[in-house]
Amino acid sequence: QAEVGRARGPLAWPRVGTGYHGQLVAHATSHRAAMTAEALDPVLDAIVEHLASGMLEGSFVRVCRRWLHTAICHPSVFRNPVEAWYPTMCQQLDSQLLCIRDPPPVEGGAEGEGEVAVEDLRIALEHAEEELKLTELAAAYPMGATVVLLRHTCRLSCLMHWIHGAHLGDGDGGCADGGGGDGGASTVDAATAGRLGALRRGFRQGEVEEFRRRVRLLARAAAGLRARLPDPELPLRWAAWFEEQGDIVGLPENHCARYRSQREQVAAVWANNRRTLLTTEEHIAALDDWCGEFAEDKRFEKDEGDSGREATSQRCSGAACASGVASLLRRLLRRWPRLGGPA
Repeated sequence: QAEVGRARGPLAWPRVGTGYHGQLVAHATSHRAAMTAEALDPVLDAIVEHLASGMLEGSFVRVCRRWLHTAICHPSVFRNPVEAWYPTMCQQLDSQLLCIRDPPPVEGGAEGEGEVAVEDLRIALEHAEEELKLTELAAAYPMGATVVLLRHTCRLSCLMHWIHGAHLGDGDGGCADGGGGDGGASTVDAATAGRLGALRRGFRQGEVEEFRRRVRLLARAAAGLRARLPDPELPLRWAAWFEEQGDIVGLPENHCARYRSQREQVAAVWANNRRTLLTTEEHIAALDDWCGEFAEDKRFEKDEGDSGREATSQRCSGAACASGVASLLRRLLRRWPRLGGPA
């Protein structure tokens, strides 16, 4: 076309949007959008199945609205990892909790029982090792149960902000449909804009439904982990028992003081871990409430492109989508409290 244009002169090809050539371009654009809507879904499903979740964020977020919707809602992005992590973590916690128990009843200090008391002190030291293993599973950074749950909740908060921003025209980056993504501008008529608005509403509704499924999954995980939280008073009971048994056998006071100090540190970590998990569970419940309010709010049923902007230029910028999501994630992570390892 370029060679023929140079041969025939600058007026050989009419400008896009004028005359019969403009009608052909508009018809081709509308036909492409309709064909894309029918053809992309099975293709996307086939492609996504062969990509790891880490590649989804680096690939799909840079292209058009349909691909971004597919990347957000695919189970391998969030639900599959959580469903694989949660039963394994519960199994590990249950196995370790079997090794945790209350101290035995305190026996009298009659003569001849000193050797038995010394053996009991060794049991206390062994129990302290089991407590540390449980602390690693439940509260250690970065793979402790509560830390991982908090990380998943933070990702869910990012999705909530993105869904809300997408409705306000902030998260889409102007991406209108499943075609394009090359950064070019195209002018659409009112009928095409209405059809693209319906697609956007469908995408948003699917993302809200996916958000609701993720919230319910995290709520179940939080409830299961809460039922497996260790009692923060248990290490203190072992410290008191150790001191009493130490007095019976004449154990130096500095040994008892060191043991109590270690048990108090473990008890503090367990108490802080419990508060963090309960706060995370409350935050998950708040996300569930927001999801219900968002679905019931009538203002969100009207697409942002239906109020006088149907005939405006729609710019599909994948880079805008990526930068908007990335900047939102960075802001949320800066505001989110960081968890350190146990003392």
